Amino acid sequence: MNSLNSGVGSPPEQRDGKEVKAFFSIVYARRWIVLATLAVFILASLVITLLTPKKYATEAKLLTGQATGSSSTSADVKSPVLDALIAANGQSPETYSDLIQQTPIAQRVRDNLKLSVGPDSLLGHLAVKPLTNTSIITVTADWNDAATAAAIANEFVKVFVDRERELISSQAASSIDFLSKELPGAENRMHQANAALARFSASHGIIDINSQTQGIIVQLAANDSKVAQTQLELKHARAQLAIDGIELGKYESAGNGGQTTIPNPIAAQLQNQLATVTVQLATMRREYTDNYVGVQNLISQKQQLETEIATLPVRVVASENVVPNPVHAQLESQIAQLTSQIAASNADLVELRRQRGALQPQIANLPATTARLVDLQHEAKSAQDVYNALQQKYQEAAVLRTTAPSDVQITQPASADRAKVTPDLMLNLVIGTVIGLIVSLGAAFSINFFDSTLKNEADIADRLQLPTLGAIPVVARTDAKGESYNRLRNITIESFLQLATSLRYSSDGPLKTITFVSPASGDGKSTIALNAAIAMGELEPPVLIIDCDFRQPRLHSMLNLRNGVGLSDLLVGRVRLDEVIHRTSNPGVDFISSGTRAPNPVKLFRSNRMDELLAAAGRRYTCIIIDTPATDGYVDGVVLAAKTDGSVLVVSSNQTDMSAASKTVALLARFGVKNTLGVVLNRVNPKRIPQASAYRLESEKSDSALSLLS
Repeated sequence: MNSLNSGVGSPPEQRDGKEVKAFFSIVYARRWIVLATLAVFILASLVITLLTPKKYATEAKLLTGQATGSSSTSADVKSPVLDALIAANGQSPETYSDLIQQTPIAQRVRDNLKLSVGPDSLLGHLAVKPLTNTSIITVTADWNDAATAAAIANEFVKVFVDRERELISSQAASSIDFLSKELPGAENRMHQANAALARFSASHGIIDINSQTQGIIVQLAANDSKVAQTQLELKHARAQLAIDGIELGKYESAGNGGQTTIPNPIAAQLQNQLATVTVQLATMRREYTDNYVGVQNLISQKQQLETEIATLPVRVVASENVVPNPVHAQLESQIAQLTSQIAASNADLVELRRQRGALQPQIANLPATTARLVDLQHEAKSAQDVYNALQQKYQEAAVLRTTAPSDVQITQPASADRAKVTPDLMLNLVIGTVIGLIVSLGAAFSINFFDSTLKNEADIADRLQLPTLGAIPVVARTDAKGESYNRLRNITIESFLQLATSLRYSSDGPLKTITFVSPASGDGKSTIALNAAIAMGELEPPVLIIDCDFRQPRLHSMLNLRNGVGLSDLLVGRVRLDEVIHRTSNPGVDFISSGTRAPNPVKLFRSNRMDELLAAAGRRYTCIIIDTPATDGYVDGVVLAAKTDGSVLVVSSNQTDMSAASKTVALLARFGVKNTLGVVLNRVNPKRIPQASAYRLESEKSDSALSLLS
């Protein structure tokens, strides 16, 4: 695991510089993951966009809560429903949004446009949204062609406006039906009254009466006219009340005024569980294979959680706002007005009858002929007034039916030219790129976070607190005759020469014996030890390399020698030193193999004979290199390191675990090893190793070393 906190205690500017450098270092190290993930998201965005059928969305706008119509209608024609519509200006636009999406409106739109889909399916292509803090509603329709999408949006708003207007028109139609039935009777009564008056005047020769009598006639006629009109209005109001009661039952009292949604708490809880299981699975996979029962259980849990999360909605409804239905409210308002009007008309009739009773004694005192004339005149005038009132109401209702206003107005019709096409290729590519970049960087840093291997010299300095003696590149044998291989070979030889030079100057005291240790097998320790011996043999021969790995000896195979009698035989006293030393094909380098397999290597390494061997060999050779087993299972190397002048830790880039390397360093310290010279970083990317021409070997001198590189 790389540390980004190595700058603790440094100035802020220095820490920021280190963090930025560490950031780009991680991105560069994981660049293939970043590029691959980014490419996948961009390609997925492109493929999904190209394969998804295009949809065209058009938008129309409505202004709600404002009755519109002809100016004459608004000014001259009085309608309780119209007044109620105008009074509904304060209703919530969310209510109108709900009314637009009712099935009867969708049914009419489907029939008008002759669409092949059902009303519910058609509503699925419709989106109605009120603009915040305004009385404007946007109606958006989508379809697979722009013209049909515009037609659907326009037809929805048109049908909705017509439906609101039809409410007023239906009220006017009911008034016309009532007045049409009353007008013929009123006209007949008017003609009969006028004819009776004319006949009486002709038969009695009475042309006029005095002014006092005329005043009585006018009062009586006015009273009877008011009584007739009040009775007519009362009858009309009762008929209208019955009709409004029927209409009221067709509408719900309230509608949905909007919803408040919140993130699904169950989904959030499952997401947390999934994150925990993912971390546990990643941790366990570092120690076990996928066949392990614990790993399989975690995989099963992860799959089950992912399935459950996929079936849950991301957000849920926390609350719903219920708002009054404006149509229902309008009808309730009209019913209340009609009820009040009926009560007022009944009170007026009582008063008018009382006034007529007061005039009756005056009429009784008139002569019989004059009294009869008075009766006929006021009957004729009363009939005329009733007929005129009915005619006026009929005309008003007719005008209202043809010019009925609505409380919604179309402010912007939908147009196919302004249709928005989805999916948008450029937009999706930009979104895919942004998301891909975020995911790829997250993946790179997640992998880096869970990757606890040593990668470079900075990791060694930060975590192990040791210097790096050398960096050895990865050598590929795919093109042994190519120019790139020759360049890499020269870099590799230079790296070992630098390592040999670093070892010579890594200690203040004499450095005759050096132990090579590593945290785990496979780090390339034996190869590094052998090539270091060869490089040192080139610089300052003779050099002796001893294979002290009794567990899995390898050096004899690398040198193409047999593992006959060797170190173990020498330590038990079976042979002498000269009998176990072998010459190698590398000038200036001798070799002692591990020898016969020993049951207790640690006991042999702790013996006095081991000390005597190192002392005797030190008198013959300028340097003694000791190869040991890995410290992950044995303490052989640590025991030998305590007996030698210095020890070298070999780690492999992007392979050796930091914790294992730290444990090895701690183990060396616990066994009293005080002169740990440093670390050799193996299998480094050649691009990260600068060429050091001062240590370049001639090609004929490098073949022996190169033949051993792995």
